[in-house]
Order: sequence, then C-alpha cells, then structure tokens
Amino acid sequence: MRTAHHVTHDGDGDLFFVGTTSGPVGAGPAAQTLYEQLAGVVRRGNTQIVQERIFGSVAVQVEVLAARVVVLSEDGPPVLC
Repeated sequence: MRTAHHVTHDGDGDLFFVGTTSGPVGAGPAAQTLYEQLAGVVRRGNTQIVQERIFGSVAVQVEVLAARVVVLSEDGPPVLC
C-alpha cells in the first residue's frame, strides 16, 4: 500500500489536505493511515477540521468511517467527530 498527501495553506489561515492511495490496499488500513497523517497536520497547525469531503466507493464506507472514528477520537488533535 502506498499513501500520499498534500497540504495547501492559503493566506487566510485555512489549509486543505488531499490524501490518495495507490496499489492493492484495503480501505480500512488506507483510511487509517491517511487520517493519522491528517491528525498530525491538524495537531501541528493547532487547527480544527470544520469541513470534510470523502470520495470513494460506498462499498467501503463502513471501513473508512470506522478508521476515521478510531484515529480522530484519540487524545491529541482537536477535531470534530
């Protein structure tokens, strides 16, 4: 599994996080990896997630949302769950 992310900061203090995966990968592990990367960006920037868009197959929705809850509800990053 390979994941990658890109963070863009705009002049108003907002940031945009885009994550992608490639290769054979399970949805749950990929989502967990990307949410861990996002949590690190949020923690370092002392920011909070206020809007989120997830694109992908509805067939993996449960796995992706479960990974989201696990990572973003851990102590540390200030996020809305």
